[in-house]
Amino acid sequence: MGCFCVSERTLPFALDVPCIAYHNLAFPLGIMKANISNFDEWLCNKLIDCKYENNYGRYNLFDSDIWEYAKGITQTQSFHITPDLFNCNAFDIIGIIRYMIDHGNYIMGLLNEKYLPMKKAYGKYDFVHDFLIYGYDDNNRVFRSAGYTSRGHYELYDMSYDDYLQSMKGFCFSRFAIYFHKIATDHTAKLDVSSIKSKIEKYLNSTDDSDGKDLYGIGVWSKLARSIRDEIDRGIDIRFTRSFMEHKSLMSHRLNYLTDKGIIADEAIFRRYSESVVTPANKVYLLSMKYNMTNCEELRNNISERILQIADAEKDILTETISSL
Repeated sequence: MGCFCVSERTLPFALDVPCIAYHNLAFPLGIMKANISNFDEWLCNKLIDCKYENNYGRYNLFDSDIWEYAKGITQTQSFHITPDLFNCNAFDIIGIIRYMIDHGNYIMGLLNEKYLPMKKAYGKYDFVHDFLIYGYDDNNRVFRSAGYTSRGHYELYDMSYDDYLQSMKGFCFSRFAIYFHKIATDHTAKLDVSSIKSKIEKYLNSTDDSDGKDLYGIGVWSKLARSIRDEIDRGIDIRFTRSFMEHKSLMSHRLNYLTDKGIIADEAIFRRYSESVVTPANKVYLLSMKYNMTNCEELRNNISERILQIADAEKDILTETISSL
């Protein structure tokens, strides 16, 4: 009998997720949404906190276990290598990736986007960024991938085997890791109201970012507002204001879900949050893009003030929410 060889395989992946400011959240959310049947309920328990990462100067949503390792939902394998290994013919990374996809693993890590034609950095400058591979097609010699492209869109795209190899050979760090994530598809999420309440309380009580420490909690947004106000020699990084907007949108989703389930009895809480927090946060994101086109100092100060006002309104509403849980 002849040998049947799989020439292509694509694992499920969802592009339409609530957080796309950064790949490091968009990718796991896309994987989880495609594999967890009650994703909305699962999402209620996740990404309640936020974080300012001092080493990177980055504002983002935060969850200590987005992959749900503690519950055994994700199993991860990895190996650390050096770029020169890709020049060794005996090291068949294409074959390894194909094998791991055939066995249900998503591949993630870092690569140099200077060597990828669909990326803004292509042929211009080194840019190390997160990548995701969720499928392959041997007939066309491409991997299925997702991420931001040169069009500025978060979208699906194909990455050729050769371009992937070049991005690894041209990697500008001395060593790096490749991760293989396998998701348990039989998991059913359960709403954990006590955990949600505890996480909201923690979010409302910010940690101190003195001595170069990372900052957590609602105080992250006050820091963002001050940064926008004071750092007049640079544009506004719209990833930061997008993260701000996405955090509010996710919290709104959470409040609406809990209200629909009858856990929050007062429907006015969700309405107030939408009007006083979500809508203004969306406006902040749009104004930050406008500022980057106009460099209007008055607009910059306005954005900073709006963020502070939204944070104050959010604190009042979430304090009331805690009493309802």
